[in-house]
Amino acid sequence: MTRYITWPNSIWAIFWLALTVPILLTVRSHPYPVSSAVLVLCCVFCLIGSWAIAIDDLRLGVMRVNLRAVSLLVVGTFLALIVLNLVGTDAIQLAYFIASAVAFVFPWQVSLPFTAVAAIVIPQSLWPFGHLSLITTGIACLASRMAIISQAQRKIQEVRSQELEVNEERNRMARDIHDILGHSLTTVTLKAELAKKLIELDPNTAKSQIAEIEEISRSALAEVRTAINGYRELSLSGELARALSLLQSAGIKAKMPNSVDEVQVDLREVFAWVVREGTTNVVRHSGAKRCSISLTSKSVLIEDDGVGIAEIREGNGLRGLRERCQNNGVELCLGETAMGGLKVTAQAVQTGPWAKEH
Repeated sequence: MTRYITWPNSIWAIFWLALTVPILLTVRSHPYPVSSAVLVLCCVFCLIGSWAIAIDDLRLGVMRVNLRAVSLLVVGTFLALIVLNLVGTDAIQLAYFIASAVAFVFPWQVSLPFTAVAAIVIPQSLWPFGHLSLITTGIACLASRMAIISQAQRKIQEVRSQELEVNEERNRMARDIHDILGHSLTTVTLKAELAKKLIELDPNTAKSQIAEIEEISRSALAEVRTAINGYRELSLSGELARALSLLQSAGIKAKMPNSVDEVQVDLREVFAWVVREGTTNVVRHSGAKRCSISLTSKSVLIEDDGVGIAEIREGNGLRGLRERCQNNGVELCLGETAMGGLKVTAQAVQTGPWAKEH
């Protein structure tokens, strides 16, 4: 219950109690003044509690009717009827409290007809102009209820947007770290195996391979740190050079483009990711002897003569690469080469009114 005791609720509760004072002054002239005053206070406290629970739920975006609020509303209404039976129409103002609580506890489909019926049932002779003021109170509380709901929905939408941003950032980081470590560890493994074979036959070449392993490890560590900070960009020319070194270390004959100048500048980074993931998969899974990479202004093509598409299962790497391509307006396709190997194509997707004509 402590979560319902907030500053706004407390201020409104004090306001409600202040409106109760005229009723308490009136019941002094009736029989059983103390009992009547206690009943009036209990009635008002029940209605305030019902209102506070309902309005707090609305602020949290909870639209369903709260049974505790309904229970307090029923008890408060029952006590109000007892007070009216004891002191008569001098306590008719309790109808304002009931109408206000009903407007917040129930949706407008219930509260609006209830207020209208109450205004009709109460004889005008007993409460001049009371019908109009009761309906006005109900409508004002209903408008306040809708404003609270609208504000709560905006907050919920903001929270959902923040959660979506966090998830997107988490996915971005997972893709980046997978791509960095997958490529780098594959290269390190191959060079370590090569150094192990050459350590006795050709110590100088083995030392060169070990030095490259150290350089690749330091570079991967720096890239992981940069990826976590969210400021990493890949160089297409740099990835082509890495791919050549990786393929050669695996004993795969590589054919590379001579330049990246013809590739559109805005596509170079995503194509660099395609080259990195594509060549890593060639080394890991294809069993290929040859691999070629070709570039155009709007596409990159990676082909090998390995096991082909039938043996390829789309894991986290390819899924992450596909998402990255989609986010950059690039379509990623897997196919089979004439040699039966795997063909990976990344093509910029043309959008807008000219797409069908070109």
